[in-house]
Amino acid sequence: MEYIHSLSDGRKAVIYDEGNNVMLLFITNIRNMQSAVIARDYLSLLDCLYFRNNLYISYISTGNELKWKQAGRDDGLVLISGTGEAFDVAGISQFVINEKIYVSYQIYNGSINSYEIRYIAPNGDRKSKTIFSQDEKIKGYRMEKINEDVYLIIQSKENGPYDYYRLDIDGQEDISLSREYLVDEKEENKRKEDFEKKVKLFEDEKNKYKDNMEKEFESEKKRENEQFKLEIEKLKEELQKQHCDEIKALEENYTRQYNELSDMTRQVQEEGRRYRDLYVQTLEVVNRKKENTETNIAETNKTKKNTDETNKTETGKAGTNKAEINKNKTGKAGTNKAEINKNETKVSENTVTKTTRKKKTTAKSKPDNKSDNITENPKDKVAKNES
Repeated sequence: MEYIHSLSDGRKAVIYDEGNNVMLLFITNIRNMQSAVIARDYLSLLDCLYFRNNLYISYISTGNELKWKQAGRDDGLVLISGTGEAFDVAGISQFVINEKIYVSYQIYNGSINSYEIRYIAPNGDRKSKTIFSQDEKIKGYRMEKINEDVYLIIQSKENGPYDYYRLDIDGQEDISLSREYLVDEKEENKRKEDFEKKVKLFEDEKNKYKDNMEKEFESEKKRENEQFKLEIEKLKEELQKQHCDEIKALEENYTRQYNELSDMTRQVQEEGRRYRDLYVQTLEVVNRKKENTETNIAETNKTKKNTDETNKTETGKAGTNKAEINKNKTGKAGTNKAEINKNETKVSENTVTKTTRKKKTTAKSKPDNKSDNITENPKDKVAKNES
């Protein structure tokens, strides 16, 4: 449940529950809102009262206690504790009579099988007192100030009429219901209509205020977002201006590193290509040497084969030549021998005719010397012919 109160200083105070917290939100304008936690043990049945520039809340705590406290203060009062009654509390309402605060609540009294509405004065004797009871379950009730009087408005049954009772207080501050019941049907209907109009007006005002607050909040949020964007852009420009040199240095450093990396990559690529070309060249040289070696081996084998054939041929020729030489020598020897014999015969003839040819031989001494030489050395002539 939400409660909205207009404070004396012009602010709006919104009391609402959020989980186990009771929140207080002060609104001066949309741009300046302050929220605070005023209770951290909330369970159910929140009620709020604005009195003498102070906010007072009452609620059922997580410890099943009826608690009452002033907003902004840490301390609070436990109005019901340890009796088990807090489990059966069905409604809470605060009201003021004679400038004094009272807290009313509805419970079921099992000892007498009765549904009761009780009240406690937190700043008084803090005693729980009953002002209304009935056997049937009470549908709902509310303490409402009409003109200068405070009335208990009860709906006793489901879809039943509202009953109005004025609260009276005696000298001992005990509250009782006035015996002057609002029995006049017209007056009762009029009061009922006035109350319903007042409730409807309050609800309409609350919804209207809530809608306006949401619209203003969205509008202000949008405006603040735009302003925030402008401030971010402005701050960004200032930062860029302040750190322009640093950014430029970073860009230059990144560019330099990129160029160095590119140069290194290019060098590595060139080195790789160079090693690849060297490998290809080496492979070609090795293949060429291999081919040359194979060619040389083939030529060597061919040369060896030719040499063997040549040697074989020469061996045959040598044998033939030797036979021919021997044959020639034998032939020449026979020829020479025949010539020697012929010469000897001629010598004998020359000896016989020497006497008869003496004069002629004397005249021609030289031919005679030649004949003498031939006669004296027939072996030299043979050796000369053999050579």
